[in-house]
Amino acid sequence: MALMAIHQLLAQGPGDSAFDRYYSKGLEKVKQLYRSRGLEHAPCAVISYEGEAETKVQNTRSWVEEEVMEHFDGGLGILFYEVADAHLTIWLVRRREGTGSYHWVQTRTPVTEAQLVNAEYALRQSLGVEALSVGRAAVPTQKNRSVIQSKKALPKSNLDAAIKEATQLLLPPAIAAHLSGLQHVYIVPEFNIGQFPFHVLKPFGNGGYLVDSLSHSFVPHLCKFSDFWMLSTARQRRLGVPQALRSSHPVIIGNPAYSKDGGYVLPDLPGAGEEAQAVAAALQAQAVTGKDASIDYFVRQAGEADLLYLATHGYFDFDRLLDGSFLAFAPDSAHPDGLLTARSIQEMKLPAEIAVLSACQTGFGKVYAGGAIGLGRAFNIAGVPFTIVSLWSVDDKATQELMTGFIRFLRRPEKFYPAQPLRQAVLQLKKQYSHPVYWAPFSVFGFTY
Repeated sequence: MALMAIHQLLAQGPGDSAFDRYYSKGLEKVKQLYRSRGLEHAPCAVISYEGEAETKVQNTRSWVEEEVMEHFDGGLGILFYEVADAHLTIWLVRRREGTGSYHWVQTRTPVTEAQLVNAEYALRQSLGVEALSVGRAAVPTQKNRSVIQSKKALPKSNLDAAIKEATQLLLPPAIAAHLSGLQHVYIVPEFNIGQFPFHVLKPFGNGGYLVDSLSHSFVPHLCKFSDFWMLSTARQRRLGVPQALRSSHPVIIGNPAYSKDGGYVLPDLPGAGEEAQAVAAALQAQAVTGKDASIDYFVRQAGEADLLYLATHGYFDFDRLLDGSFLAFAPDSAHPDGLLTARSIQEMKLPAEIAVLSACQTGFGKVYAGGAIGLGRAFNIAGVPFTIVSLWSVDDKATQELMTGFIRFLRRPEKFYPAQPLRQAVLQLKKQYSHPVYWAPFSVFGFTY
C-alpha cells in the first residue's frame, strides 16, 4: 500500500462518511487514551511503509480491505461497534465468497447505554456468574454499595431470554445473515460490548452457539491494525498462515501465597495451583506456587519468557483503571501487598507471545471509542500480542481441563492462532460441561494471525 497518513485517508475519498466519522472520532480518542495512560504519543496515529511512494489516497473501507483483509483467503470478518447518540451502529466486512471483492453491511439501531448495561448484567445473572464467584473472587474491604444495590434492582432473566436479547443487540439478523462461512471475526468494541461473552450468542437461528461455528478475538481501535505488521515481522509470523505455539521458556504461576494486608480479601485458590501444575506438565516445564510466586519472581522471569501463564486473582477497578486494577502475587520486600497493577504491567517490556490470565475480572476492561484500559490491554501495551482473558471466575476442574486442552491445541498449526485453538478447547469442554457458565468466559485479546 502507498505511504499514507490516516488523516489524509479520512479527509478524502468517496467512502462511507459514517464509517469515516466513526474512525476519525476513534483516532482522536486514541490520543486522549494514551495520554490518560501517561504516554505522550499514540503510536498508531500514522500508518506508513518505508520505501514506497505515495500514489493515491483511499477511503477507510479500502484501507481495511487492502491492508487487513487481503492477507486472508476468506474466513475472516471484522465487526466494528459504535455506541453514540442513543444508537448502536455495527459494521461487518468480509470477503465475498469466490471473489476478491468485499461485502460491507451496516446496521443502526436505537439502543441506550443503559440497555447495553442491563443486557450484559441480565446475561451474567442468568448464567449464574455471581453465585459461581462467591468465595473465589477478590473483594475489596470497602465495597461500592450503590453499584451493588442498583444491580440487585434489575429484574431476573432466564438464560434463553438473556442470550436472545444480547444476540439481537450485538448480532442482529442483518449482520448474522453474513456470518455464515466465516472462521473468525475480529471485534472492535465500544462501551461495554467487550464484556459480553460472545461464545454464547446464538445468531444463526438453529439453536447453535457462535462458538460452534467460528472463533473471535477482541482487538483495539482500527488504527492499531498497524500491530499486525510490527508483531508478525518481529516474531517472523506470516499473516493468514497456520501457526503453532513455540515455547521454550514459559513462566507458569498458580495460587500465590496472598498478602492479608493489601486492602482486599483474596481467598486461597488451591485449584489454581493444581491448574498451573497441570499446564506445566503439558509444557514439560515447572510451575511456581505459594510464597515463591512473588512479584519480584514474576518481574525477573517475565523479561525472558515466551509464554506467561498466571492462575491467580485478578481485579478490575472501573474507577481507578490503571492503579486500582491488578493481578495478585505473593508479597515480597518491595511489594508488601503483592498486587501488580495494570499500570506497572504496561510499563514492562515483555517478549512473551501469549499471556494467559486464568483469573476472574481480567476481561477486556473499560472501553472507549479509542480503545480499552484493562489488564488484557496492559499486557498488549507491554508487548504481548495475545492475552487470554476471563470475564468471571470459573469452576476449578473445568478451567483446568479447558486450559490443558488449550495448550495441547496451541501446539498444532492453526489459522487464526491462538483464537481457533481456544475455540477447539471450548468445544472439547462443552462435551463434558454443557452449561456455558463453565466454558464461555475466556476470550482472546489481540490480533490473531
